[in-house]
Amino acid sequence: LFGVYMYSTEGSNSAPWKVDGAMKAYGLSNQVGFLGLYMPAFRESDASVSIIEWIKQGAMARLASAQDAVFSFLATRHQAHVMFDPNSSGMLCTQIHVRILLPQMLGGFKSPWMRLMKLPVDGSEIKEARGVNSMVRLVGHWTGQEEEFKFTAFFCGVEDNICFHTRTWTFTSDAIRHQGQVFKTAVEEPYRYSYLMRRQEEADVTLVGLLGEDDEE
Repeated sequence: LFGVYMYSTEGSNSAPWKVDGAMKAYGLSNQVGFLGLYMPAFRESDASVSIIEWIKQGAMARLASAQDAVFSFLATRHQAHVMFDPNSSGMLCTQIHVRILLPQMLGGFKSPWMRLMKLPVDGSEIKEARGVNSMVRLVGHWTGQEEEFKFTAFFCGVEDNICFHTRTWTFTSDAIRHQGQVFKTAVEEPYRYSYLMRRQEEADVTLVGLLGEDDEE
């Protein structure tokens, strides 16, 4: 299930910015969204920072929203490199790196890989995704199929531990299906979404070679 994946409009009925929009519409604007989670990783690369600034300048020249322009560009033009690896305690972890891929008309430039996260999928809290009054826990689960694995993020209130949002990623040999629902109240129909990231490349051998290094340090 290792590989490089990218957002695909085909097979998707939503997109990251629509999900964040639903969170805000339901009064959950304090939660860490796509940009809040991804931007720290992109800022680690000078090339990525330059591209983002270029997008901002282009948006401002058109009198458009710079934030919206960066959001939609990064959501559709980033690649995610996904690996699974047990840590020194034998707990399965997911390790995700991200980079920006420019369109072919702009040379097809790829920024360097930057690590987004390395997390155990055992229900531990994702520190990077903690909101003002919320926490996120990641749980992995096999589906019984040999080449399919899922993990689900549960967004819960810190004080009451009530889940108000879920996101499930289903990993197969050719795609990642990202599905979720945002609850406004316990009795109202939630906002449901699904979008697809298709596998584009085999795993990067350099990143695969780094597996286990953190546990050795």
